[in-house]
Amino acid sequence: MLLGIGVATQVAPRLPDRLDLASAPLVVAGVVLLGAATAALGRGLTPLPRPREQSAVVERGPYRHARHPMYTGVFLLFLGIALATTWAALALTLALAVVFDLKSRVEERLLGQRFAAYRPYRERVRRRFVPGLY
Repeated sequence: MLLGIGVATQVAPRLPDRLDLASAPLVVAGVVLLGAATAALGRGLTPLPRPREQSAVVERGPYRHARHPMYTGVFLLFLGIALATTWAALALTLALAVVFDLKSRVEERLLGQRFAAYRPYRERVRRRFVPGLY
């Protein structure tokens, strides 16, 4: 999916230039959030929804406010890139949001099975991606 977005930025019809104004802040916010989430996860970081053996429930950094800030960071980064480039990249980025939503549901089920501390964390941190919103 991410490779598809990258290709789409180069070959598809361009979006209007006025959307470039929103691009840079989204890219910066995405990179900052992605970096903070990566640092908070540390050795527990994995691209797969199944938690690593040596991992634990993380409640520090951006995980204090949302349960899946890494997905939000990646989405914001690619949304910013897409808004500066093409319609196809934007469509694929929106599809990526759906993929992240589905993946987070699987991940939460697995985390709940693995860690007794996940359910109380989930009750404290009510939103998956954006604090106060979703």
